[in-house]
Amino acid sequence: MEKQIRNYLKILETAPDNRPAFEALVSIYEENERWGDMAALYEKKAQTTSRKEDVPDLLFNAAELYADRLARQDKVEECYLGVLNIDPDNDRALGYLKETYKRDHNWEKLIKLLESEAEGKKDASARADIYTDMARISAEDMGVDSLREIYLRKAQTVAPDHLPSLKELKLHYLKNSRIGEAISLVEKEEQLLKDDAEKAELYHEVGMLLAEDPFMRDKAIEFLTRAQSLDKRKKSKKKLDELVGMDKNWQKAARAYEEEAVSISDKIAASSVYLKAAAIYYIYAPQDREQIMSTIEKAIILDSSNRRAFLLGERFMNEQQDWERLAEFYKSFYERTRNEALVDRKSVV
Repeated sequence: MEKQIRNYLKILETAPDNRPAFEALVSIYEENERWGDMAALYEKKAQTTSRKEDVPDLLFNAAELYADRLARQDKVEECYLGVLNIDPDNDRALGYLKETYKRDHNWEKLIKLLESEAEGKKDASARADIYTDMARISAEDMGVDSLREIYLRKAQTVAPDHLPSLKELKLHYLKNSRIGEAISLVEKEEQLLKDDAEKAELYHEVGMLLAEDPFMRDKAIEFLTRAQSLDKRKKSKKKLDELVGMDKNWQKAARAYEEEAVSISDKIAASSVYLKAAAIYYIYAPQDREQIMSTIEKAIILDSSNRRAFLLGERFMNEQQDWERLAEFYKSFYERTRNEALVDRKSVV
């Protein structure tokens, strides 16, 4: 048998496409359960054949053996990547690798794979779809929000009229208080929408997000009013009435936010709600220094990464020229963030 194998291998060295020799070797290896040799044969054939259209199937056969018989995940991945080198749009290889990387939480490899897939797409909208997916993975799975913006901007560069990436980028700007940039995208999205109901939904969505920030009250009212004028259901009416009546009911609103914060178990969410209350006190009762600062400090105690709370406290004390309290505020914030960093480091160790 070994002599037969050597003879067949010698034939394939000089004639890589010799089908009888190749099939005879496959048969011998299968009968004798020499799975490693069989997989290597498929890989070698993929490298030497002049029939490049056969390469994907040869590598798929090798991958199946590495997966089912040899438990060599590294070689399985190598084979599927080899398929993509020949056929970048191969759905089977792309699907397998995407699922594998997602299952293993190997986000860096998944992003690299998607980047390569995007570059190979000729259709601009298809490329933008992939970049939008990469933006979601970067933010939600990798926790790198800065990459989210990079990929969304890439999507908009290759396909300026791509609505999914436009909407995501707009929301990204709104959530990061980059209002000017968000508004410019709202205007762009508005031009792409043909139906009044869609425009009303756009204005409502933007108005509701702006309403989360007491400093954006006037802008929120503007967008909710525009939504109200186009929406027969008057979906925006309740929030619009609430904002318009804020001048009279700000104390009630601030207390409601504080009560809500106390009832929330999630510290980051509760911190965000305390910040809303602090902002209302800052706008409507700037003379009540203790109320403003105590509410800001509650927000920071719950979430020391709440940068907007820190900036509001810093801004308020600068306006009040309360340098002593500002210094104490800086010191307290530094010590809190330092201690939390030490706790995080210990938990990792």
